[in-house]
Amino acid sequence: MNFSLIFPSRERPELLRNFLASVKETAADLDNLEVLIGMDNDDVSFLRLDRLEVKEYSFAKITVFQRRPDLTSYYNDLAIRSRGRFIWVLNDDCVLTTKGWDRLALVHILKTASMGGTFYGRTHDTLGAKNPAGEPTFSMFPLLSRGAYNAQCWVLNPKFPAWGADENLHRIWDGLGRVVDLPMMTVEHRSFHHGLRERDQLSERVGTLSKHPYPSREAMEEDITKEIERIRRVLDGLPSLPPAESTR
Repeated sequence: MNFSLIFPSRERPELLRNFLASVKETAADLDNLEVLIGMDNDDVSFLRLDRLEVKEYSFAKITVFQRRPDLTSYYNDLAIRSRGRFIWVLNDDCVLTTKGWDRLALVHILKTASMGGTFYGRTHDTLGAKNPAGEPTFSMFPLLSRGAYNAQCWVLNPKFPAWGADENLHRIWDGLGRVVDLPMMTVEHRSFHHGLRERDQLSERVGTLSKHPYPSREAMEEDITKEIERIRRVLDGLPSLPPAESTR
């Protein structure tokens, strides 16, 4: 299994249907990827996906969780269940756009042999901030190699608020010098923030699912530095310092 695409979804069957269709239309090798979707046990919207559609998207698997108050734990629990060599963190309001992205990415990833297969993949999207060279300043939908996931212990650090966790993840792996640019893995992000779809009930609640108080900006900077050092020790084969505990 090469790729595991993971994300939670709730009450948005149409967005989910669009995403799954884009995977089927763009991936070159559906037998070597999986889509893992987390849903709440009180959400019956997925029943609106026709049985024929479910059969058509046999690469997708829905895992039902007890409803929880934050997004990060969904992603981390789905990552535990993943089998792919590479874990791609996504949203249900995404659409994949590059034909053959999986094969193109595998060829490109061969160039990371000097990193021992342990890296953060900076995928591209239609809405993210760009630097003067036109590259993303960070990935809103990052990819982690299995080695990076094992060294980090999670895909999204529960220490940080989910809103901004993608940027902090980039900063950690950039600090380790293990960022690989993946322009062939491009996402069309149909965000309601940018007027690309109607605001729905989940969009209205997403702030409460994505944020928790952090002591201070300085404390966050200190924790990012600690994470860089902790993971570096793991990669160097030294005894690891324990992951920072959540301040919730």
